[in-house]
Amino acid sequence: MPTLTFYNLPEEKKEKLLRSALEEFTNYSLQDVSINRIIKNAGISRGSFYMYFENKEDLYDYALKKHKDRFFALFEDILIKEKGNPFSAYPLIFQVLIDFISKEENLKLFKHIFSGMNFHVHDHIFLQQQRIEKTLLAMMDTSQIKKGKEKDLLFLLNDLLIKELICAILLNRDAKEAQESFCQKLEIIQYGGQK
Repeated sequence: MPTLTFYNLPEEKKEKLLRSALEEFTNYSLQDVSINRIIKNAGISRGSFYMYFENKEDLYDYALKKHKDRFFALFEDILIKEKGNPFSAYPLIFQVLIDFISKEENLKLFKHIFSGMNFHVHDHIFLQQQRIEKTLLAMMDTSQIKKGKEKDLLFLLNDLLIKELICAILLNRDAKEAQESFCQKLEIIQYGGQK
C-alpha cells in the first residue's frame, strides 16, 4: 500500500499518478507495465515513485482498490436486499459485475487483469475473498444450507463468480450469454445434477 508520503500529497498529484497508472494497467498486462511510462505521464521522478510505492505491484493493488471496495459494497447491498439468500443474490451480483466490466472503458483493463493472471493476481483475489468471507457468512441466510457447509458453499459461489467473469471477458461472451452460463452452473450448485 502507499506510504504516508503519498497520502500527504495534494489530491491533484495523487489523482494524476493514479490516472497514469490506470492508463498503463489498461494498456499493458502487469508483467509488461512500465514504471517509466507511468512516471513520465504523471510528471514525477523515479525517486518520488519509490517514495510513494514499493513497486508496480504495490501501485497496482492500490489503483484497483477502488474497484474492489465498490464490488465488496455491492456484495453487501445485494445480500441485504435479498435477505441473505445467496442463490437469489449471486445472479444479481454477477449481472452488475458483468455489466460494469463489459463497459468499453473497463473491458480492456479487466482483459489485462484476467489474461495476465499470475500468482500475484490470483493470491490477491483469494486474499480478498478470505477477507470478505466472514462478513458475507454473517449476512448469509444459512437456514437452507447444511450445517457446517456454509464456508464451502461461499467458496464455490465466489469461485464460480470469478471463473465465469474471467471466461466471459476472455472469450468475448456478451453479458446475456455470460449470465445464462453463470445461472446454469449456480442451479447445479443449488439443486445438484439430478433429474
